[in-house]
Amino acid sequence: MDSAGQLKRFFICVLLGLVGGFLYEICSIFALKRPKKAQKTLRFVADLLFFLVFSVLCIVTLNRLLFPNFREYYYFGFALGMIFYLKTFHKAVAFFKNVCYNGIKKMANCVKNFRKKGEKHYDTRTNG
Repeated sequence: MDSAGQLKRFFICVLLGLVGGFLYEICSIFALKRPKKAQKTLRFVADLLFFLVFSVLCIVTLNRLLFPNFREYYYFGFALGMIFYLKTFHKAVAFFKNVCYNGIKKMANCVKNFRKKGEKHYDTRTNG
């Protein structure tokens, strides 16, 4: 295999590593801010889910692109892509995740308060 072909495959593995980093963020949402006992279990389930989905994604992609036998530099490409994701995109995605979480939490509290006080209190159609 020529060097250009190997370099192309390596960069595809780096891109898969970037996708894997984003996928890990999605899987980690399941364990976000839960009670201590539930968080350990949910973190394990989220990590297992990530591993299974990422493995299938890598195998299918490598198979579809007709990669030859699995080579060691593929692992290095995956790891480099995930490290690159953590150093660049992770902060923005984590910030967005927290903003969404806090927004959903505020909406849930509003709905809860609305139900406590009753609809009559918030009805703007009545005078007085």
